[in-house]
Amino acid sequence: MIPEKMKAVVVTGVHEVTTHEYEIPKYSDDQLLIKVMRSSICTIDQRPYDGKVKSFFPRVGGHEGAGIVVAVGKNVKGYEVGDNVTVGRIHCMTCQNCILGLGHCEHGPNFSKPAVPPTIDTPMNLQGCFSQYIVRKPTEVFKFPAEVNFEYACITEPLSDVIHSIRRARLAMGETCVIIGAGIMGILHVQVAKRVGARVVMAEMDPERREKALKAGADYVVDPATQDIGEFISKITEGRGVDVVFYSIASSKFFDQYYSLLATPGRIVLYSNQIPDDPVPVKLGRLHTLEHEIIGTVGSVDKDFLLAIKLMQSGAVDMSQVIQGTYALSECKQAYDDACKPNTYRCVIRMDEE
Repeated sequence: MIPEKMKAVVVTGVHEVTTHEYEIPKYSDDQLLIKVMRSSICTIDQRPYDGKVKSFFPRVGGHEGAGIVVAVGKNVKGYEVGDNVTVGRIHCMTCQNCILGLGHCEHGPNFSKPAVPPTIDTPMNLQGCFSQYIVRKPTEVFKFPAEVNFEYACITEPLSDVIHSIRRARLAMGETCVIIGAGIMGILHVQVAKRVGARVVMAEMDPERREKALKAGADYVVDPATQDIGEFISKITEGRGVDVVFYSIASSKFFDQYYSLLATPGRIVLYSNQIPDDPVPVKLGRLHTLEHEIIGTVGSVDKDFLLAIKLMQSGAVDMSQVIQGTYALSECKQAYDDACKPNTYRCVIRMDEE
């Protein structure tokens, strides 16, 4: 039975978060009502809470969520009450990018300055996954089987982003790649790259994270603070260099160092957001002569979500390696604080548990 009220996790300011009660959202004939079971605190949620980016408060975060369909609009086909679903991207399905399956919806969510200042009773983004009930179009969710638990399913989106990154890189069997940083995205890159058949080098300064990368399947780990990574790469590739570098750290100051590791030809994939987004020196002649490619990647498309679910279902990717811990709804403050600590992996809130 659907209740009349629900709770949501609301960030009210920097390092301030609480729960608040709201009406259950209304769903149309073309929508699904979903009871959120688990929601993960992404870096997009962490940065406003930690004061690293400016934001408008109060706000409800969460775009990495999984739950159960509890009501189905009469025009919806292919979904039933009781289906387990993970939340995908909000897209219009009418712009050219959506029609072509390219992502980057031209009418996607707008988080610019709200027309009316938000309040605790009308916060920004109440349809975020840190609400116990949300409404979505059927094109914005993906079913997942019982073999995949809700903790794993709620972080389908990060895995889909990594799959998209590997696709953009055109990483192939037998190629050698360097992945920079053994955070959640680095560990997922390791696992997916190994499934492709690539040889993987992880560059990471933290010894515990280097061990984690080895457990995830990395062939080599290097500490760039104490080892000459260029010399190491030259040795294992017989002087050729690597085919792909996944630049998955949020700082541009190391770009040239890792760009120099590329073979001829080679690709460097810019995975992480850059804060601050400082310019880097790039010699166009070197790009031209060495046939290098600089590839941007962000987000994912529907086929990446579907493959992510299949990889979790088969056990080809071990999602337990990137979950730091789970928290009850009443522990949301602790969950946010832990998520913002250095070297922390995903913190998941059990939205159905007080």
